[in-house]
Amino acid sequence: MARTATPRGQRRERILASATSLFEENGFHGAGIDDIAAAAGVTGPAIYRHFKNKDAVLVALFDRLAERLTAILDTVATLDGREALETL
Repeated sequence: MARTATPRGQRRERILASATSLFEENGFHGAGIDDIAAAAGVTGPAIYRHFKNKDAVLVALFDRLAERLTAILDTVATLDGREALETL
């Protein structure tokens, strides 16, 4: 059975997606909580229902990246040399 994101989970995903874009465009220090909130379509205080602070948003993004890299490396580990390099 496929899981669907709850409205709260969808909001969290929008926050993370917005933070990713703003961090890429403006750097971590150039993107404020209110900027992230506006881009995600929520209020600044709503961010704090999901994250303790802006640092926690960044940590969540790094955690997500680490999970993706782990999945890629797990896949690559099962491949032969050339196929592994092409996949990477």
